[in-house]
Order: sequence, then structure tokens, then C-alpha cells
Amino acid sequence: GDVLYVADCNNQRVQKLTTSGKFLAKFGIRGGQPRFLCVDTRERIFVSETSTNKLKRSRVSVFEPCGTFSYHITHDTISGPLGMAFDLAGNLHVVNYNKNT
Repeated sequence: GDVLYVADCNNQRVQKLTTSGKFLAKFGIRGGQPRFLCVDTRERIFVSETSTNKLKRSRVSVFEPCGTFSYHITHDTISGPLGMAFDLAGNLHVVNYNKNT
């Protein structure tokens, strides 16, 4: 739909807004610091989170379109994620800072 998602790192949440800026919702995982996000064809929101004192390793958190948490993606190659995108086949690609991948 016509919505914007904002990775609000300092407040540890994702904000959902209309394209005119009206606040709709907020969601996230306590202790996580969302950095980047992308949305798949099923409108699920994929949020990269960098490691913090509370979060010991970087991860990608997946949320349903309504903002409900679904699952985490963790892997040794996810370290300092800088961006994410889906290719035409629906595969998620993560650009990392710390792993040069």
C-alpha cells in the first residue's frame, strides 16, 4: 500500500507512516537497533539490526505486514549489515560492513 517504514534506531523501533507523514503504528524488538529495512512481495518487513550490548550478534528480524514479529534470520556472515534488497527471484541479499560481503 501507500505506506512508509522508517528504521528509528535511537528509539529501537520501526515506524509506519502514510506517504503524507501521518503516524500509523510502531513495532520492533526491545534491545534491537533497526538500521535498514526492505519489504518482500508478501509485504513482510525485513529489518537489519546491528549488535549492541543487549544484542550480541547482528540479525535480520522479520515482521508481518501488521507489525507482528515473525522470526529472526541469523548467520555467521551477517555482521554489521549496511543494507538489504530482494532480487527478482525473491532471495534476500544483505550487504555487510564487517565481513566485506
